[in-house]
Parts: sequence; C-alpha cells; structure tokens
Amino acid sequence: MGKVATDMDAVSYHEYKPRLREQILTVYNSLAQEYDVLVLEGAGSPAEINLRDRDIVNMGMAEMAQCPVILVADIDRGGVFASIYGTLALLHDSERARVKGVIINKFRGDVTLLYSGIEQIEALTGVPVLGVMPWLEVDLEDEDGVALQKGKYLRTDRRDIDIAVVQVPHISNFTDFNALAAQPDVRVRYVRHPEELVGADLIILPGSKNTLGDLVWLRESAMAHGVLQAHRQGVPVAGICGGYQMLATPLLMRWSPGWARFPVLVCLIPSRTSRRIKPPRRLKGRWPLCCRDGWRRRLAWRCAGMKFIWARRH
Repeated sequence: MGKVATDMDAVSYHEYKPRLREQILTVYNSLAQEYDVLVLEGAGSPAEINLRDRDIVNMGMAEMAQCPVILVADIDRGGVFASIYGTLALLHDSERARVKGVIINKFRGDVTLLYSGIEQIEALTGVPVLGVMPWLEVDLEDEDGVALQKGKYLRTDRRDIDIAVVQVPHISNFTDFNALAAQPDVRVRYVRHPEELVGADLIILPGSKNTLGDLVWLRESAMAHGVLQAHRQGVPVAGICGGYQMLATPLLMRWSPGWARFPVLVCLIPSRTSRRIKPPRRLKGRWPLCCRDGWRRRLAWRCAGMKFIWARRH
C-alpha cells in the first residue's frame, strides 16, 4: 500500500476496484488492532448509484468494516435539505440503516433559522441531525487536484509578489504551494497558457506524476516557449521534483530531449531497486542528503560541473 500501481482511466479503474478489496481490508484490520478509534473518510457522495456495485470508499467500505455512518452535508453549496433527503432516499435499506445521524457543515448566519428545516428533515427521514458546524476561515488542503479545475486556488487580486505555477496536466502535490499562497503579500496563480505568464515575478514548474507526458504538453501548448521567453527577460524559473527534471537537458532520454537548456543534466535510470538501509545515510555530493527506508527512484544529475545522486522516496 502507499505505492503507485499504474496509471488508469476512469473505466479501467472502475473495473480494477474489486481487486483492491482484500488489500483494503488487510490494511483496515491492521489499523483496527493498533488504534481504539478509526475514522473512515468517504469521497464524493455515498449515493453514487451508478458506482454502487464496485464502491470501496463510501457505503461499500462501511459494509466491509461493518461500521456506522454519519452523513455530512455541505450547506454552503445550497439545497442542503434536498441533498440530505435525496441521498438517504437513494441508499439501499441496509445502507440507510447504517446512517446514525447527519451533520450540517459550513453554516453561516443565525442557526435558529435552520430549526424548522431540521425538524422537518428529521421527521421525513427518521435520521437525527446531530449538529450544525459553523463556517470557519481556515485553509485546509483539498484531497485532489479538482480544486485547481474549479479555480479555488486562483487569486485575482494583485499582491507585491506574483508567482505563476504552470498547471501541467499531471501535476502532483499541488498543495506544496499553500504556504506561499498564505502569505499576505504573495499571489499564487495556476496558469495553463503562455500569455498568463506576463507579470509574474517567479515561474514554478511543479512536480509531475508523468514527467514525459507533461514535457510533451509544455511543448505542444507553447508554454515551454513562454517560460523560456520570460526567463530571457529576467524572470526567475524554479522547478520542483519532476518540474526540475523538465528544466534539464536529459542524458539518456533521446525520445524527449530537454527544451529549456538550463545548465543541468538529468539521467533517469529505468531500473528500480528496493532495499533496506540504515537511516540516515549520507550520499556523496556538495550538499549532504539523507535517505530512509522505502522505494526509491535513483536520479543522477549534474549542475554547474558538480555531480549528485538524488534519491526520491516513492
């Protein structure tokens, strides 16, 4: 568990899910032996009737774990009572029996305005409303990159420092930039078109789940040209993990030569090895690096004439 298995489209993943049940149960049982209380967070809606037969994250997981369910409804989106009623109506009887209560989340205003609605929804469904959670101004990380597509992380107001993060199709760990976005004088923008780079004080190429695929996208979208043009005009360019690799001129990747021509050489070693070592272990190089146990992909790179070996945990 915790390792990347493969890249799949939605249909392939739907077909693959039944094979994960045994692994999920093994992990769950292991955690149940170690902890007194486990909280299983679902994903999306528990009433996805088109996906019910292969569900492994919502009511399907509750069935595997034989655990009760609390339904959390987001009132900030509007229509919270219709959402509660419709969700419970679409559940099977056995699934509905697991729902022990409802929590209304992200409420703003006077809670007394909800009282009559709460009484009616409890009478209609037979499920109690356990409480109402107020809206809190907190910056919590989202579970996936859908938030980027919705523009949640796009700040349109001008700040003292403007940072443009290139939103490659296979971006990974987009929450790396939350700390920057939280600064009062910093604006973080996710950009997909070269013209959006105008005005940036810093351009960042983020990590990628598919470095080669995103490298192709950078070329075909003309974003690579835009980044180079901005760099020639004095805009600093930074790369993180896969983004750094994309800035390099590869040694052995003839099928995808580097585009940025920065003074960095990268060699992706196709073979992967796994072995136990005693942490921390110092690696040779100008700056010390530490390795710990786990899967690693070895990457050799050379910067300004200095050779390093970089180990990234999987």
